[in-house]
Amino acid sequence: MALRRLTASLPLFSSVYVKFTVFGPTSSRTELSVRFRPDASQGSGMFAVNSLPIVVFSAAMIFAGLRDLTTMTIPNWLTLTLAVAFPVVAVATSMPLSEIALHLGVGFTVLLVGMVFFARGWIGGGDAKLMAAIGLWFGWTQALPYFVTASILGGGLTLLILGFRNLPLPAILVRQSWLSRLHDRGEGIPYGLALAAAALLIFPETDIFRLTVAFV
Repeated sequence: MALRRLTASLPLFSSVYVKFTVFGPTSSRTELSVRFRPDASQGSGMFAVNSLPIVVFSAAMIFAGLRDLTTMTIPNWLTLTLAVAFPVVAVATSMPLSEIALHLGVGFTVLLVGMVFFARGWIGGGDAKLMAAIGLWFGWTQALPYFVTASILGGGLTLLILGFRNLPLPAILVRQSWLSRLHDRGEGIPYGLALAAAALLIFPETDIFRLTVAFV
């Protein structure tokens, strides 16, 4: 029996073992067995890079929600970054072009609806743009579940804040400018918080999330 070891370098594997077994001087049989051993250092690095879209989107939602809660604003650079990042992530995860087109259609449609809501004074401009960016990432398959969830959370948030505004604000909290603003009955409702929370809940069910996990 002869045993030879062949070591090769692959992107996610450090070693490949090939086993040859030879029988007798006149007859022979060759057996080939291959075993891969993951390279922990390379694998962890690839995992960190490939999971970056999930981390970036989740972090953007957390930031948007907290920013709207504390300042009643959602920065344009945040929604623009999400809009620009989507086609890059979609191509990197091999999403079909037809699906990318559908996602773009959803984003544009939600933007138009959001502009109507903004014109009627129902939501803020930042909320409308955030909705469009989220719709772009989620596509048709999860658009309805997302907006149903966002509506429920938005209704609950509205009730909580209206109840909060009917209570006197303790003097020690008046010094907190964001709480004073939130307590002011003349201010709007930070729906960005509900939009972001709903996005975090529905995101694991989206195609872009599944493709990213599969790619990892």
